[in-house]
Amino acid sequence: SCDQNSDFKAQGLYTSDVDGLLIEGNVFDHNGWNEDVEGACATMYTHNMYLGASRLVVRDNLILRASSQGVKMRSDATRHCTELLFENNFVFDGEIGIGFGGNEGVDYRFEDVTVRRNVFSETGRSDPQGRGLAWMLGLQDHDDALVEENYFLHQPWHTNAFGLNIAGNTARNVVVRRNTFHGLQQRSLW
Repeated sequence: SCDQNSDFKAQGLYTSDVDGLLIEGNVFDHNGWNEDVEGACATMYTHNMYLGASRLVVRDNLILRASSQGVKMRSDATRHCTELLFENNFVFDGEIGIGFGGNEGVDYRFEDVTVRRNVFSETGRSDPQGRGLAWMLGLQDHDDALVEENYFLHQPWHTNAFGLNIAGNTARNVVVRRNTFHGLQQRSLW
Protein backbone atom coordinates (compact mmCIF):
# COMPACT_ATOMS: atom_id res chain seq x y z
CA SER A 1 0.00 0.00 0.00
CA CYS A 2 1.27 3.45 -0.81
CA ASP A 3 -0.32 5.16 2.17
CA GLN A 4 0.56 4.74 5.84
CA ASN A 5 -2.07 2.01 6.26
CA SER A 6 -1.08 -0.26 9.14
CA ASP A 7 -2.95 -3.19 7.54
CA PHE A 8 -0.04 -3.66 5.11
CA LYS A 9 3.18 -4.61 6.89
CA ALA A 10 5.99 -6.40 5.11
CA GLN A 11 9.21 -7.33 6.89
CA GLY A 12 12.39 -9.10 5.87
CA LEU A 13 12.26 -10.98 9.20
CA TYR A 14 9.54 -10.84 11.87
CA THR A 15 9.66 -12.41 15.33
CA SER A 16 7.45 -12.17 18.39
CA ASP A 17 8.03 -13.59 21.88
CA VAL A 18 11.11 -15.60 20.87
CA ASP A 19 13.49 -16.72 23.62
CA GLY A 20 16.96 -17.45 22.23
CA LEU A 21 17.60 -16.24 18.67
CA LEU A 22 20.81 -15.83 16.66
CA ILE A 23 20.73 -13.71 13.47
CA GLU A 24 24.24 -13.89 12.05
CA GLY A 25 25.98 -13.32 8.71
CA ASN A 26 22.93 -12.29 6.68
CA VAL A 27 22.13 -9.61 4.13
CA PHE A 28 18.86 -7.71 4.69
CA ASP A 29 18.46 -5.32 1.76
CA HIS A 30 15.50 -3.20 0.68
CA ASN A 31 12.81 -5.22 2.51
CA GLY A 32 9.18 -4.17 2.68
CA TRP A 33 9.14 -1.96 -0.42
CA ASN A 34 10.13 -1.77 -4.05
CA GLU A 35 9.99 1.48 -5.98
CA ASP A 36 9.78 -0.51 -9.26
CA VAL A 37 6.56 -2.32 -8.27
CA GLU A 38 3.25 -0.44 -8.26
CA GLY A 39 1.72 -0.39 -4.78
CA ALA A 40 4.88 -1.62 -3.01
CA CYS A 41 5.72 1.72 -1.43
CA ALA A 42 7.91 2.48 1.57
CA THR A 43 5.89 3.02 4.75
CA MET A 44 6.61 3.49 8.43
CA TYR A 45 5.29 -0.05 9.01
CA THR A 46 7.81 -1.94 6.87
CA HIS A 47 11.30 -2.83 8.08
CA ASN A 48 14.23 -5.09 7.29
CA MET A 49 13.77 -6.74 10.70
CA TYR A 50 10.92 -6.37 13.20
CA LEU A 51 11.89 -8.26 16.34
CA GLY A 52 10.41 -9.17 19.68
CA ALA A 53 12.88 -11.46 21.44
CA SER A 54 15.00 -12.18 24.50
CA ARG A 55 18.46 -13.71 24.51
CA LEU A 56 18.86 -12.23 21.03
CA VAL A 57 22.14 -11.91 19.12
CA VAL A 58 22.23 -9.88 15.89
CA ARG A 59 25.82 -10.16 14.63
CA ASP A 60 27.84 -9.69 11.43
CA ASN A 61 24.89 -8.69 9.22
CA LEU A 62 24.51 -6.19 6.39
CA ILE A 63 21.32 -4.21 7.09
CA LEU A 64 20.70 -2.04 4.04
CA ARG A 65 18.14 0.37 2.51
CA ALA A 66 15.15 -0.32 4.77
CA SER A 67 11.76 1.23 4.08
CA SER A 68 11.67 2.60 7.62
CA GLN A 69 13.90 0.83 10.17
CA GLY A 70 16.82 -1.48 9.56
CA VAL A 71 15.95 -3.18 12.87
CA LYS A 72 12.88 -2.35 14.94
CA MET A 73 12.88 -3.86 18.42
CA ARG A 74 9.40 -4.00 19.89
CA SER A 75 8.32 -4.61 23.47
CA ASP A 76 5.10 -3.58 25.14
CA ALA A 77 5.74 -4.97 28.64
CA THR A 78 8.29 -4.30 31.37
CA ARG A 79 11.42 -6.45 30.94
CA HIS A 80 9.81 -8.26 28.04
CA CYS A 81 12.98 -8.19 25.89
CA THR A 82 16.18 -8.98 27.80
CA GLU A 83 19.79 -9.91 26.97
CA LEU A 84 20.03 -8.18 23.59
CA LEU A 85 23.33 -8.01 21.69
CA PHE A 86 23.85 -6.10 18.43
CA GLU A 87 27.44 -6.52 17.31
CA ASN A 88 29.56 -5.99 14.18
CA ASN A 89 26.66 -5.06 11.88
CA PHE A 90 26.81 -2.60 8.99
CA VAL A 91 23.64 -0.49 8.89
CA PHE A 92 23.19 1.67 5.78
CA ASP A 93 20.43 4.03 4.61
CA GLY A 94 16.73 3.66 5.51
CA GLU A 95 15.13 6.23 7.83
CA ILE A 96 16.15 4.64 11.13
CA GLY A 97 19.12 2.33 11.65
CA ILE A 98 18.18 0.45 14.83
CA GLY A 99 15.28 1.51 17.02
CA PHE A 100 14.33 0.12 20.42
CA GLY A 101 10.79 1.11 21.18
CA GLY A 102 7.28 -0.12 21.01
CA ASN A 103 3.95 1.43 20.66
CA GLU A 104 3.10 1.48 24.34
CA GLY A 105 4.54 3.74 27.04
CA VAL A 106 5.78 0.99 29.37
CA ASP A 107 8.71 1.38 31.78
CA TYR A 108 11.96 -0.57 31.30
CA ARG A 109 10.79 -2.67 28.37
CA PHE A 110 14.34 -3.59 27.34
CA GLU A 111 16.91 -4.93 29.79
CA ASP A 112 20.59 -5.78 29.35
CA VAL A 113 21.12 -4.21 25.92
CA THR A 114 24.55 -4.10 24.23
CA VAL A 115 25.17 -2.28 20.95
CA ARG A 116 28.85 -2.77 20.12
CA ARG A 117 31.19 -2.32 17.13
CA ASN A 118 28.49 -1.53 14.57
CA VAL A 119 28.79 0.92 11.69
CA PHE A 120 25.84 3.22 11.00
CA SER A 121 26.34 5.04 7.70
CA GLU A 122 24.26 7.45 5.60
CA THR A 123 21.00 6.82 7.43
CA GLY A 124 18.30 8.75 5.57
CA ARG A 125 20.26 8.86 2.32
CA SER A 126 17.47 7.75 -0.03
CA ASP A 127 14.65 9.19 2.13
CA PRO A 128 12.33 6.35 1.05
CA GLN A 129 9.18 7.89 2.55
CA GLY A 130 10.00 11.55 2.05
CA ARG A 131 9.81 12.23 5.81
CA GLY A 132 13.36 13.58 6.07
CA LEU A 133 14.42 11.30 8.95
CA ALA A 134 18.01 10.28 9.63
CA TRP A 135 17.97 8.50 12.98
CA MET A 136 20.86 6.10 13.50
CA LEU A 137 20.26 4.48 16.91
CA GLY A 138 17.34 5.11 19.23
CA LEU A 139 17.11 3.57 22.72
CA GLN A 140 13.83 3.91 24.57
CA ASP A 141 12.71 2.80 28.03
CA HIS A 142 15.61 0.51 28.88
CA ASP A 143 17.53 -0.73 31.90
CA ASP A 144 21.25 -1.56 31.66
CA ALA A 145 22.37 -0.45 28.21
CA LEU A 146 25.90 -0.33 26.82
CA VAL A 147 26.68 1.51 23.58
CA GLU A 148 30.37 1.20 22.76
CA GLU A 149 32.89 1.29 19.92
CA ASN A 150 30.29 2.08 17.23
CA TYR A 151 30.78 4.35 14.23
CA PHE A 152 28.03 6.87 13.44
CA LEU A 153 29.00 8.29 10.04
CA HIS A 154 27.90 10.59 7.23
CA GLN A 155 24.30 11.69 7.65
CA PRO A 156 22.76 13.38 4.65
CA TRP A 157 21.21 16.83 4.72
CA HIS A 158 18.12 16.03 6.85
CA THR A 159 17.55 18.19 9.92
CA ASN A 160 15.43 15.61 11.76
CA ALA A 161 18.57 13.64 12.53
CA PHE A 162 20.68 12.18 15.31
CA GLY A 163 23.43 9.67 15.87
CA LEU A 164 22.23 8.30 19.23
CA ASN A 165 19.02 9.16 21.03
CA ILE A 166 18.30 7.98 24.58
CA ALA A 167 14.62 8.60 25.26
CA GLY A 168 11.39 7.38 26.75
CA ASN A 169 9.89 7.73 30.18
CA THR A 170 12.49 5.46 31.76
CA ALA A 171 16.18 4.84 31.16
CA ARG A 172 18.75 3.84 33.74
CA ASN A 173 22.23 2.38 33.97
CA VAL A 174 23.29 3.59 30.52
CA VAL A 175 26.94 3.60 29.44
CA VAL A 176 28.04 5.29 26.20
CA ARG A 177 31.78 5.00 25.53
CA ARG A 178 34.42 4.97 22.80
CA ASN A 179 32.04 5.69 19.91
CA THR A 180 32.95 7.77 16.85
CA PHE A 181 30.51 10.40 15.55
CA HIS A 182 31.59 11.94 12.24
CA GLY A 183 29.81 13.91 9.54
CA LEU A 184 26.44 14.16 11.29
CA GLN A 185 24.03 16.96 10.39
CA GLN A 186 22.39 17.50 13.76
CA ARG A 187 22.93 15.99 17.21
CA SER A 188 25.49 13.26 17.76
CA LEU A 189 24.05 12.35 21.16
CA TRP A 190 20.53 13.41 22.13
